[in-house]
Amino acid sequence: MLTDNKSLLHYRFYMAFLALTAWFALALQLYLVLQDGPLLGRTTGQQLVLYFTFFTILTNILVAVTFTARSIMPQSIFSSFSLLTAVTLYIVVVGIVYNTVLRGLLTLNGASVIANELLHVIVPSSTLLYWLFTPKQKLPLSSPFKWLWYPSAYLVLALVKGAATNAYPYPFINAAELGYPKVFLNAGAVMVVFLALGFALVGISRLSKPNTQKT
Repeated sequence: MLTDNKSLLHYRFYMAFLALTAWFALALQLYLVLQDGPLLGRTTGQQLVLYFTFFTILTNILVAVTFTARSIMPQSIFSSFSLLTAVTLYIVVVGIVYNTVLRGLLTLNGASVIANELLHVIVPSSTLLYWLFTPKQKLPLSSPFKWLWYPSAYLVLALVKGAATNAYPYPFINAAELGYPKVFLNAGAVMVVFLALGFALVGISRLSKPNTQKT
């Protein structure tokens, strides 16, 4: 693992590039969502609420904020390796679920394809690549369970909002169509993915040579 100044510069450049990519993808998707508002008979406010309803959007925001902070404020709270690993876990699961369950459900074209691939493929894979090559610290075995708070909180909020508005962000948690038993079964399967990947990341961190270098 390289630890000289040149290597640190490369890390910072990569982090800045990843942050800019995530911000661009988010901005492009926001533009597209707002542009669709009049066509769907929705107000700007309604489209903004819709935009922030998706786990994909919220998690890409986490990635964008985390890598922006790490690239310009390396000694901030965002320098935590545990936080970096949690964010990596969340965004990689975004990519896994989309590409195994949701891909192909909607017909996309033009700029929508670009935004979609950035949010669901490029940002997740680039984040994982960074995590694999960044210096690591030994993480406790309890970490994957602690990291479940974010997807769990999202699920609760999505179901509460769905019950109130009859609008669900993802088909596999659409309780109005599937019923709650099926929704909880689907959600449980996704939580298993979170735990399995979380333990894989923790295992890699514990097998890697410890390094306290800040990147």
